Amino acid sequence: SGSLSWLPRPTTNFKSGNNLTLTVAPNTTSSGRTAYVHVQGRYTVSKPYEITQMPSYGVGNITADICWDAAGNTLKAYSKGRTYSFTFETDTALPDDMAMAVKCGSQSVTASTITHTSGNSYAFTLTVSDSDNSDEEEVVDIAITAGGATIGKFTVTRAYKPTFVSFNEEVWGGVKDRPELKKVIYRASEWDVDGFSSSNESLAVTKSSDEEITVSYAETLTYDATPQEATVTMSLKGGNSVTYTTKQSPVAFTVSNDDLSKLKNVVKEGADVAITVVTKAGISSAPWHVASASDSWLTTSPVIGGPETNASGSTLTVKFAANATGDRTGSFVLESRNTTSPTYEVSQKGAFSATVNSVTYNGKAAVLADNTLKAFSAAYDYTFTVTTNNAVESDRLSVVSKTDGTAVTIKTHPKGSALSTTHTFIITVPASTLTTEPESLFDIMADGNRIGGFTVKQAK
Repeated sequence: SGSLSWLPRPTTNFKSGNNLTLTVAPNTTSSGRTAYVHVQGRYTVSKPYEITQMPSYGVGNITADICWDAAGNTLKAYSKGRTYSFTFETDTALPDDMAMAVKCGSQSVTASTITHTSGNSYAFTLTVSDSDNSDEEEVVDIAITAGGATIGKFTVTRAYKPTFVSFNEEVWGGVKDRPELKKVIYRASEWDVDGFSSSNESLAVTKSSDEEITVSYAETLTYDATPQEATVTMSLKGGNSVTYTTKQSPVAFTVSNDDLSKLKNVVKEGADVAITVVTKAGISSAPWHVASASDSWLTTSPVIGGPETNASGSTLTVKFAANATGDRTGSFVLESRNTTSPTYEVSQKGAFSATVNSVTYNGKAAVLADNTLKAFSAAYDYTFTVTTNNAVESDRLSVVSKTDGTAVTIKTHPKGSALSTTHTFIITVPASTLTTEPESLFDIMADGNRIGGFTVKQAK
């Protein structure tokens, strides 16, 4: 019977054995209040039933010693477990005999008893365990109760369990063409992250965005580069850390000694020389291409600058154009995964011709006409001076007699290791014993190939 603003009378009738539901409005005042309920049936009124409502204690000024987000009414807990100290105030002090408690919505958070510090100020602690979930941040509801009723609420957000989600334990070659290899994905709550570091300045790390860092792997490497190794550390503000180890190494190139020898002293007419290229990135093979060559007369198949699609163990054909000049040298360089190979040296024999310029005997000029030495009847050693069109080492030249049974002999061959176009040798002509003028034919040779010749005609 009757009605109050905070306890309105039900407007429906009910039968014996049914429940009576009363709706109590919130108490926003600092004092308790009491009402009495009478139930009436067929002109009979029940005894009064007392309804008592507690006052509002107005919990406010909740704060923690660290990690407190006042705007969000949230403790942002570190991933490293620890105990946090809290204080709060009520609008009015609670009775000493009223039981107070902190209720936690997860076993990962436990609370101490509430301590009455002074007046309407109170304190307690929350112990948050180590984070154990790297997939999500756990949100835990916390309630402050008095006399079994909730008088205040806030939340605890437990940070991710920090971890490196994706990273490279070893990178083979440079990353110029593979910048995605620099990226490392991590999982950690941003309020928990203190920073990132590397044990090796050559593999320094920087934070590029939330949940991503960059490792400064070298853009390019040479085949003989020293492998670089580093321990990357994610430091957390709670005092814990997470690490992983990474390494960058060059690709290895192998060309057999037999194949390397085929690239030396290639014939002047030109040739195609096939060699086998083996590339290794750890225990795996790596594709390659020809990065460069020193000269236009040196070409390759696959072509220079072509795509890096040639498998380890495949063939490289080095093409030498015909050589109309002197001996020449060149080189080419391979590349695999932005790693350059050794410089592979090549050489090709030159094209030579020899011309007899002069002949002397005893320091005087001998008779030379139509590329023929007209020797005297007396015995002499004749010194020949010849010129080659391209510089060549004299040691590579020789003089060969083409006439059988001749008494004219070769005393010395050209000699010298320096490149030169002037060369000398000596021919011995004995005294004449015949009534004819016999002729002896000679070839001038370079590396076993004829490059010129001359005739010696003896006097009667």
